[in-house]
Amino acid sequence: MDVAALSTFRRADVIALAGLGAALAVPPVLIDIAIPFPHDINVLPPKSFLFYPAIALVAEVALHLVPLAVLAAATSRSKVSVWMFIPVVLVEPSLQAFFSFDAGLQAWLVLGNVSLISAAQIWIFWHYGFTAMFALRLVFYFFWHVLWGSLRLQLLL
Repeated sequence: MDVAALSTFRRADVIALAGLGAALAVPPVLIDIAIPFPHDINVLPPKSFLFYPAIALVAEVALHLVPLAVLAAATSRSKVSVWMFIPVVLVEPSLQAFFSFDAGLQAWLVLGNVSLISAAQIWIFWHYGFTAMFALRLVFYFFWHVLWGSLRLQLLL
């Protein structure tokens, strides 16, 4: 996050970011309840506290920063349009769909959810910078992979 964006990031923004990350974790939990994911999809604590931040960093750089850099290099700043970001938003969902567990309803629901998360992250990046985008993924991972991941094994068995 650059200094100008950091100076405008208030406590309310942090709360909103945390709330958004928690809200984005609700759809995959509902998908998991309706159509359970594989038993071993989550890394449980204490390993999860190192694993997910590392995965988040790799994911944000590879799936958002690199595509954004390619987009920036290929376009003129004077012609920026929200529609230009659609290919960047679709990078992660496309990979999720390609490596999906199945080709059924669950895969389509995950594709929609990951698209929503990716769009939210690009919007956050546009307005607040990389740190906020990374933080959103960390919050999402905490609620989805760590909290739900710990509970699901007991609840879904």
